[in-house]
Order: sequence, then structure tokens, then C-alpha cells
Amino acid sequence: MNESAPELETLIDAVLAGDATPAQCTRLNELVRDHAGARDEYAAQMRMHALLQWRGGNGESIAQAPSKIVTFPQPKTRRPMAARWLAAAALLVVFASVGAVFRSLWRAPVSVEVIGSTGTPTADGLPPFHAGERRAFRAIKLSGGSLRFRLASGAVVDVNGPAHLELLSAMRLRLLAGRVTADSALAHGFTIETARAKIVDLGTRFGVAADESGATEVVVFEGEVEVRDAGTARRLTQGEAVRMADDGAKRITNIASGAAGEWGALPGAGVIR
Repeated sequence: MNESAPELETLIDAVLAGDATPAQCTRLNELVRDHAGARDEYAAQMRMHALLQWRGGNGESIAQAPSKIVTFPQPKTRRPMAARWLAAAALLVVFASVGAVFRSLWRAPVSVEVIGSTGTPTADGLPPFHAGERRAFRAIKLSGGSLRFRLASGAVVDVNGPAHLELLSAMRLRLLAGRVTADSALAHGFTIETARAKIVDLGTRFGVAADESGATEVVVFEGEVEVRDAGTARRLTQGEAVRMADDGAKRITNIASGAAGEWGALPGAGVIR
């Protein structure tokens, strides 16, 4: 405001004298609107002028003063657009996080029928499993052994510990870590999700493995599945397998399988073109 101080004084003097032109009033309005210092100076000058008029006993001048004083709208304090967008984005992240927590807490447990187990499956925070019993889970975390169960959709799932999975519905589960095999011949559309991919059954028996980094392996023992990964979709048929990780998708050419749904990829993989 230092550079415009002489101009501001001239404009205020013209207004107080009552001979300010429309152009001068417009310019004064701009200065006072855009600069806090100009507003303070204008208000101080008006107060001083009114006080001098009052002490001089010139009541008529005081009465006429309001008609000479230009009123200015107070500027609204607004945050920069970028700051407002960042604040909105932060709120969305918070709401999404809170929503995810509440969905996890309030998601109804999924009923399963325990078919059997091998070894001595131990589940964190869960009592021992017994064949033929019905249980309801939101999540299963095995530190050892294996577990086989049937969902209400008819899909049969083998879990090999250590493993951690969430049961989202009778037609969908999320594998956070470990290895599972699903026989979903009676549950067309049964889906297993990992951090990286979504595997949709098309009437088959297939296996999915995932680690904490999100790397995912899929193998089809019978039938066909659709694998959706990073906006792409590919179909795998019996005997085909793929590994998806940060370095891309690669075919798995050798798979070893055993009892109770046990399987694993052997060295030897080719890049999928």
C-alpha cells in the first residue's frame, strides 16, 4: 500500500470535500476493497473528519457527511482453490476410512459348514473345528494346518495355513495372505479377491495364493476362470496358471499339487504378451 498512499490520500480528500468524481469513487472503492491498509486508513480519516466536525460545532456538516462517505462491501475471506480441494480430498479420505471400518465391524458373519481338517489347524481367536458343525465367520486366520468348509452357495473352500481371509458373502471372499483352493462347480460366479486381482469362477476348481505384498497366483485345475487385474481381464482354462506382481503378469508353467488342496508354483515362468 505504500506506493498508492499519495493516491489514497487524494481520493479521500476529494470524497471529504464532496467533489469526488465517479471515476475517483470507483478507484477508491477498488483500493479499499483490495487492501486492508487502505480500509484502515479510510476508516481513520472518516473518524477524524467526523470528530473535527463535531468539536467545531458544525452539526450541518456532520448531518451531510453520510452522503459524502462511500460505503464498501467487506471482502470475503476465501481459501485458495487448491487449499479447498485439498481439504475436500482429505475429508473424503477420512470418510472412506471411517466407512471401511464401520463396514468391517457391521458386516454380518457368513455361515459355513465345516467339512473337515488335516493336521491340527489352529485359528487365531477361534475354538477348534469339528467336521459337520456350522459356524459363522467374518474372517479366518490360520497359523497352521488346513481347513475345508462349504458355503451356503455350494462352493467348497480349502484353506492351507498360514492364511488369512475374510468372508464377505456366500459368493465372495477376500484372501489377504496364504493359499486357498475353491471348488465352485455349484456356485457359478463365485469370486475370490486379493489386493491385486479379482478371480471370478465360470464353473470350475481353481486355486489362489497371495502374499502381503499383494502378489497373486492363480491356477485352474478344472473349468475356467476370469482374472481381472489392473483394468484388464483374461480367461484361464484348465491347466493354465498366472502370477501377477509389480513386475507384471507371468505364466506359471509348472504346478505341484497334493492332498487337501495343497499346491504350489515351481520355477519356470514366461511373460504374458
